[in-house]
Amino acid sequence: MTQKTKIMIADDHQMFSDGLVSIFQHDDEIQIVGIASDGKALLDLLAQKSTDVVLMDLSMPTMNGEEASQEILQHYPDVKIIVLTMHHTSDVVLPLVDLGVHGFMLKNSGKSELKTAIAKVMEGQGYFSSEIIQIIHKKKNNATNEIKITRREKEILELIHEGYLSSDIAEKLFISPYTVETHRRNLLNKTDTRNATQLINRAIEMGWIRVRPRL
Repeated sequence: MTQKTKIMIADDHQMFSDGLVSIFQHDDEIQIVGIASDGKALLDLLAQKSTDVVLMDLSMPTMNGEEASQEILQHYPDVKIIVLTMHHTSDVVLPLVDLGVHGFMLKNSGKSELKTAIAKVMEGQGYFSSEIIQIIHKKKNNATNEIKITRREKEILELIHEGYLSSDIAEKLFISPYTVETHRRNLLNKTDTRNATQLINRAIEMGWIRVRPRL
């Protein structure tokens, strides 16, 4: 049997958490391994057991979702974060995208879309619902075009977004792994980002990678 993806839920509304548990309790691919009602409780859970993906609410007591996401990205870099919220104004969305969360969806999304999001982030890609993509693209349209990237850097960005490792990119583009790593460092420096997730999020903001809105 394929190993199930382990999920933790961080949400202070028990009815919502119970609903997620209910829809996934008999799922062949998803296993809920923990539920926390605030960010601090979530971090305590992560210290006790491993997980693959956190479904993160934003408005929580003690430690909110943005603060908890920052801690997880710093101390648990292998854990993927999908924000689930009803708040999707630009002042809420953009700081979290810049922070490096792996997905951002509205709470009225269905099970099928949520499963797609989980699968995508587990493949190393990001997943943003159509409403979130519109906000990201609006920022891109309002941004200056001071940052320029080369054709080769754009090719490498697209392959990173598709989940390819540097060695795979080198083989695919017929260049050395060292050259790929040099391009990656240059892209991180140009975009003032620290890792691949932040880089891809910034690339989406700038319009270098086209992401179709999810219907």
